[in-house]
Amino acid sequence: METCSDCHDLAHATNFSLADLKVSPSTLEVTGPLGRREILQPRVMQVLVALARRRGAMMSRDDLIRECWEGRIVGEDALNRTIVRLRRLARDHGGFTLETIPRVGYRITETSAGDAAWRLIFPGGVAP
Repeated sequence: METCSDCHDLAHATNFSLADLKVSPSTLEVTGPLGRREILQPRVMQVLVALARRRGAMMSRDDLIRECWEGRIVGEDALNRTIVRLRRLARDHGGFTLETIPRVGYRITETSAGDAAWRLIFPGGVAP
């Protein structure tokens, strides 16, 4: 996708998809399979771009902080809030899952279009 420095420069980052989820870093927008758009905070988009660039590969917490916070000293809570926001995005729109690898980092995995459709039909994840 991009180089590490492009994670910081969202204005020039390339648009991409995670299954049926369309991601536009330059406008901070994600568009779900039914056309529903959501605007993300810049830091949340930076983390999404960094993780999506390594689809299926683990990214350590330290790497995320170095790339997306430019090495600034930030509390655990800053990254945790960002991860929670991305999990909510995945739950609401589908397209990816965000896995925690205990004491190591995170991995984003693209989900199938069928998984996204299931989430649209049963948002709580449970059939009646």
